[in-house]
Amino acid sequence: MAFSMVGGVMLLLVLIFYFRMVDNRNSARQRKSQVQHWLEKAEVFESVADDKNALKTLEQALAAHPEEPDLLEKAKSVRLRLAQEDH
Repeated sequence: MAFSMVGGVMLLLVLIFYFRMVDNRNSARQRKSQVQHWLEKAEVFESVADDKNALKTLEQALAAHPEEPDLLEKAKSVRLRLAQEDH
């Protein structure tokens, strides 16, 4: 009887950790999807030479995801291009 209870508790713990892992993966996948959406939106503005709106879009994205390297890199390149246009 005691062995079956131990087995049941262990199974419950494994299931809890499994569901937490799946939830973490889904969160990461959603974050990547959101970042990709923002990057695509900025690229549309860049494709029509509208760097100001591209930068505005990237700044909105960075407000939601401030540590995202792809967004930081893209915003930096757009800022450099805008700075070169001003000179």
